[in-house]
Amino acid sequence: MRLGHLNTALLGAALLLVGAQSVNAGVIRGAVGVLSNSMGTGDGSIANTFNQTGLSAAYVSGVTDYDTYVATHPTNNSANAWASPRGPALGFIDYDLGAVFNLTSFALWTQNNINGIRDFEILVDGILAGSFVAAQEAAANIAVQKFDFAALSGQVVRLNVLSIYGGLNVNIGEVAFESDVAAVPMPAPLALVGLGILGLGLHRRA
Repeated sequence: MRLGHLNTALLGAALLLVGAQSVNAGVIRGAVGVLSNSMGTGDGSIANTFNQTGLSAAYVSGVTDYDTYVATHPTNNSANAWASPRGPALGFIDYDLGAVFNLTSFALWTQNNINGIRDFEILVDGILAGSFVAAQEAAANIAVQKFDFAALSGQVVRLNVLSIYGGLNVNIGEVAFESDVAAVPMPAPLALVGLGILGLGLHRRA
């Protein structure tokens, strides 16, 4: 193969590998587990915050369109939730998504009383995505609230609860996230190697 053809092939392969890291966003994704809960548990299971058991309509994680799902106004049964110990025991919960994804929004079903979340932060792999204020709920079936932020890639999302609406413990019904369909590939060494070889080839040709 001539050098020009080799360079073209390498460039194409490198661009494909690099480009594979960009996919369209827009599906709803649930956590696969909780890595850390600094608040502890006073009532219910922390799994209730991500296992969909209290939702009025289920979704398929990584498949169901996020905006379409949220637009249907799914609710969460206030009896199927999680509560921290009394204190209030403010703190954080680290949700594991199972792989690295590009994330752009956070969906929260909090609680319909003074124990609902008010001020909170979202961090993606330790990087602050934003600081938000959740509205206080009143209905028996809790409405979803969504909080958008600039895209960040990560596997662990921290929900850092800063305040509640005057109650004695933190209550959460459910959480979910908006992500790309596919996980973010690990850094593509082949792409970097390909670009390096291409650069070397161009240098030699010059």
